[in-house]
Amino acid sequence: MKLGILKKHLLKLYFSNLVFLAFNLVLLNYMIPVYRTLPFYTGLWVGLHSGFFFGLCLPFSIGLIQRKLEKEADTYAAKIVGSERYKNMLIKLNEVTKGGLETWAFNYPKLKERLENVDAEIDETEHPKSEQTEHPYQE
Repeated sequence: MKLGILKKHLLKLYFSNLVFLAFNLVLLNYMIPVYRTLPFYTGLWVGLHSGFFFGLCLPFSIGLIQRKLEKEADTYAAKIVGSERYKNMLIKLNEVTKGGLETWAFNYPKLKERLENVDAEIDETEHPKSEQTEHPYQE
C-alpha cells in the first residue's frame, strides 16, 4: 500500500516536470526570434532564459507540488499507524535530526505545519463538515 502511494506521488512529480519542460520549450521557441533581435549574443539570452526557468521556476513549482504531496503522505501515514503515534514519531524524528524538521524549506512543511495537518485531517474524518450542525443558540 505504501509503495502505491509512493508510485502515485512519483508519477505526479514526473508529469509535473514534463509539463513544465514542455511549457519552457514552447516558450523558448517563441522567444528565440526575440532574442535574436537583441544587441548581445543570442546564446546569452537563451542561457539566461533557461537558467531562470530551470534554476528558479522549476524547483519552486515542483517544490510546491512536493509540499502538497508530503501533506498527503502525512495524512495517509497517520491513518495507517494512528495520529498520536505518527505525531510522536515526527517529534522524535525532529529530535534525532536536531531540529531538522523545524527548518524552513519550500518543498517540505515545517514540523508545526505537519502536526497541525495531521490533527486537521483526523478531525475532519471523525467529524465531517456535512455532519456538523451548529445551532444558533448553542454555546
